[in-house]
Amino acid sequence: MPDMVINKYNLRKSVLHTRDTISAQDKSAKDARIKNTLLRLKEFKDATTVMFYASFRSEPETLTIIEYALGSGKLVALPKVDVQRRRLDVYEIRRKSEIVSGCMNIPEPDVSQSRRIDTERLSRFDLIVTPGVAFDVYGGRLGYGGGFYDRLLSSMHRKPLLIALAYVQQIVNDVPMQAHDMRVDMIITDADIIIPARQMPATA
Repeated sequence: MPDMVINKYNLRKSVLHTRDTISAQDKSAKDARIKNTLLRLKEFKDATTVMFYASFRSEPETLTIIEYALGSGKLVALPKVDVQRRRLDVYEIRRKSEIVSGCMNIPEPDVSQSRRIDTERLSRFDLIVTPGVAFDVYGGRLGYGGGFYDRLLSSMHRKPLLIALAYVQQIVNDVPMQAHDMRVDMIITDADIIIPARQMPATA
């Protein structure tokens, strides 16, 4: 097994354990700070089309943010896992009740094919709120190991603004990155907003 794969596995395991051990009380306070920061963000206020993820387990909570976005008139889309094709399909939702338990019990949209959003249309979205396990100050993102988001984003001719939501415990010094791994443009944590440095540090 290549060293980078091992490094990713170990980092993913460590950060997930740390995230899972955040107390319910602390998580609630952290979620509120992340939500308030996102809702005040100019890029979010100005956005008319947003793709979210429906939060699962110990991820930063997004369901109340999705509800707010729907109530404010934004077009909201969510991903749905296509297990056979190993890809994410994206669908517009119009109410929170359209989010149901899907693949591996992950919340997904339960909507008709007529509301599917192809990559051409998704490329014109204003922003995408992306999940992840760990992030670094250079926009490096460590996902859950399936590569679903990397494949989706790499298939788009234009990349919308990518915003990650994360607890400070998920920010690490360096995320092992491969050529196909996508970086995020902004990370909103419960402490601050991280605008990734464009210049990578020199390596010896």
